[in-house]
Amino acid sequence: MVDEFKKYNSSAGFTLLELLVVIVIIIIITIVALLNYRGIQEEFTLRREAQNLTSALIETQVFAMAVKEFPSGSAKFPAHGINFNIITNDDKYTFFGDKYTSLADDGDKIYTDSANEKIKEYLFKNSIKIQELCGDEISNPPGDCSISSLDIVFLRPDPIIYLTGNSPPKDFDDIRIELQSPNNKTKSVIFKKIGEIYVQ
Repeated sequence: MVDEFKKYNSSAGFTLLELLVVIVIIIIITIVALLNYRGIQEEFTLRREAQNLTSALIETQVFAMAVKEFPSGSAKFPAHGINFNIITNDDKYTFFGDKYTSLADDGDKIYTDSANEKIKEYLFKNSIKIQELCGDEISNPPGDCSISSLDIVFLRPDPIIYLTGNSPPKDFDDIRIELQSPNNKTKSVIFKKIGEIYVQ
């Protein structure tokens, strides 16, 4: 019977101080994880928007190669392209049909807002914007990063790609579109005249 009532050993278990230390460590780990989560989420959003831009470029190329009529009912099948303008619209880009005046004309290979060429506008999410447009960084280093307006046009039905920047127009062999998050993280979409496209 004496064995059943052994004296309680006070050294077993946690003291109040040890418990507080463990709670503080858990709180610190949680805060670090939450702060890191925002950075990871921002990186994910930036990568997603770069992939969306890549998909839009591929969709534009498909429209051009499929020889789509634009505008509807016009019996005209123009080149299709995407326009970037970081002065007026650094948070979006425009998918357009390059209208032309006669059947012999291939269009001017430049987006003209006043000509009602716009098919669709793509808006970047989560305050992501276009930070920089650069041409010929790969083919002719250091390239030209003073581009404020850029058109990527796919001429139908030939697999000809025009990369045209600024005014007066200047042709490039490759372009880099740099996207930037609100916290200055960046991701670039590289597009080459041969049709190669990738995110860097």
